Amino acid sequence: MNNSIYIALQNVMKANEPVKFFNTYRGMPVNYSGVISKIIGNRILFKISSLQINCIILNHGTYIKVNRIAGVLRAKMADYDMKKETVDLWGFENVINTIGLRSEVRVEPKKPIDGALLINTNSRIPLSIFELSVRGIGFWFDIDFFEPQFFTIGKRVLISYTLPAAGNKPDDIQMCYEMEFRNVMMDQTGKYVRIGARTYPDKNYENDLVNFLAYRQKELLVELKALCEAKIA
Repeated sequence: MNNSIYIALQNVMKANEPVKFFNTYRGMPVNYSGVISKIIGNRILFKISSLQINCIILNHGTYIKVNRIAGVLRAKMADYDMKKETVDLWGFENVINTIGLRSEVRVEPKKPIDGALLINTNSRIPLSIFELSVRGIGFWFDIDFFEPQFFTIGKRVLISYTLPAAGNKPDDIQMCYEMEFRNVMMDQTGKYVRIGARTYPDKNYENDLVNFLAYRQKELLVELKALCEAKIA
């Protein structure tokens, strides 16, 4: 931890100012605020919700934002106490500000959602969706369908899939709207291509997505609370 970060966090502790944490659980943002309890050398003890601590464990670290420091800090976890709701962090470093992306409401479905890229009237690429939001989507497909000249950043295509029933929508809903490729990469096995895209659903599809996201978030919050209770027991 460099000296300017150390001094800034010391002043945050003295003023008892809030520290905003940024993590995810199965795609869902988990962003509680905490306070600094103690600073010993390069390690800092925070008081924070046990839900956040559980996500820090699962994410192998966290991102934090304080008013006294420009940008975002990334930190590693040294230790935690779930019952006392404290977490000991170290290895603080400035990183590129991606807080906007981490705060966007998104979720992982219970299981991957089957869908297709609509290349033209005669060509479809089957895919599996692993993450959804109103303005973004993450999916993968078999590398046999990959053509570098087609999958270029910024290219817009149509995606089609069936959104599972959720909340006040008792039936599955067929979705079809435009999206724009933002990142394209191979997975570690080299068998699949993973794509992140910005999506542009119309108002009706957007409302359906909002309903699904809200319902799925409730399910994920129940899961997260159960995990915390198991660690405390």
